[in-house]
Amino acid sequence: MIYPAITSHPGLVALIDPAKLMPARRHYNGSICRHGPRLLLAYRYERADGRSGVAIHALGKSWQPAGKTLLDLAPAEDGTDFEDPRLCEIMGALILTHVSVRHAPRGDGIFRQHISLVDIEAGTISERPTDTATEHEKNWTVWDADVGKRWLLKRPAFAWPWGRPSGGTPAMQDKAGRLIAFGHAHVPDVERCRRYNLFAMQIDPATAQVTHVSRRPLWWGSEDDLAIVSPRSHRWMPLCVFPAGLVIDEAEYLVSLGVNDSATAILRFGPDELDLVPVAELPASAPAAVDAAGATTPEGAVRVRVVGKRPLGEEGGPYRPGDEFFTTPARAAALGEKRVQILQK
Repeated sequence: MIYPAITSHPGLVALIDPAKLMPARRHYNGSICRHGPRLLLAYRYERADGRSGVAIHALGKSWQPAGKTLLDLAPAEDGTDFEDPRLCEIMGALILTHVSVRHAPRGDGIFRQHISLVDIEAGTISERPTDTATEHEKNWTVWDADVGKRWLLKRPAFAWPWGRPSGGTPAMQDKAGRLIAFGHAHVPDVERCRRYNLFAMQIDPATAQVTHVSRRPLWWGSEDDLAIVSPRSHRWMPLCVFPAGLVIDEAEYLVSLGVNDSATAILRFGPDELDLVPVAELPASAPAAVDAAGATTPEGAVRVRVVGKRPLGEEGGPYRPGDEFFTTPARAAALGEKRVQILQK
C-alpha cells in the first residue's frame, strides 16, 4: 500500500505497513507497548464485510511488523465486534483494554469496555471483572496509580476548548516523575462529521484527575491523510487522530495513533513540545468550530443542539441530548424544533 505524505503534522516517525498484519481491508488505531524484550502492537482490523477484530503483533526494526500474529480476537458469531485496543504493562503483566460492539443500523450501537490479562506466549487472554464498566462505556485511559499496589481506569473529564475529551493512551511516568498520557477530542465538521484533535495530559494518580493539558492541539485530523471509506457507513469520511499507545524512551514520548480510521502512525514528541498548562488556566469557551489547522465550517452550515430526549442517529452521531453539531439548513428544518435547536446560522 502506498500512503500519501502527511504534510501538515510534525514528529512523524513511521506509518505501520499492513502487509504483514492480519489479512484485512484496513488496520488502524494501533497501540504500542514495551513488554519485556518485545515491542508490541495491538490494532483494530476490519474485514471486507465490515466486521472488526483485535490482533497483537510484534514490531521489529523501523517500527514495522515482524513475525506472525501473536493473538487474534476475531469477531464473534453472535454479531459482536471488537475494537480500539490499548496495551500497557502493569506490575509486570501485559494488559489489554478493548471495546465490544453490537452495531445498530445507525449510530454506534451498544458498546462496552473490557480489560484482560494477556499471555503473549500462549496467545490467550483472560478477562478481568470490573465494577465500573457498563453499556456505552469506552475509551478508558489506564495507568498504574501506585507502582506495585494497584491500577485504575478512568475516562478524562475536563473542559478543553478544542473539543470534548474522549479517551487516550495508557499513562506512563516520565523522567520528570509526571504521569503522562495523550488523548483525543473532537469538534463538529459539517462536511466530514467530526474533526479530531490530539493533546497531552498530566494525571494526578492520587485523585485520578487531569491537572495539566496541552494549550493547543498537538496533531489534528487532516484532509491530507489517508482515509478509507467504511463499508458499514459509506458516507463516513473521518478526520481522526486516535491516540492508543505510549512508550517513553529517555526524553522522548513515542505515541501510536489511528489516522482517519485507516492506518496507524507513530509520532515522536520532545518534553518541551507537550505545551502543558494547568487545566484551570484554559479559556472557558465552548468547543471551537475551527480546528488547529485553521479549517472553518463551510458557508451556509448551521449549528444545532439536540433538545429531544433521545439520541439522534445523524452522520457522525449518535448525538445525545445537549450535544451540538453542524448540518445543512434543510436537514435542521427536517429534524424539527422538537429534536434540534438552531444555535448559529
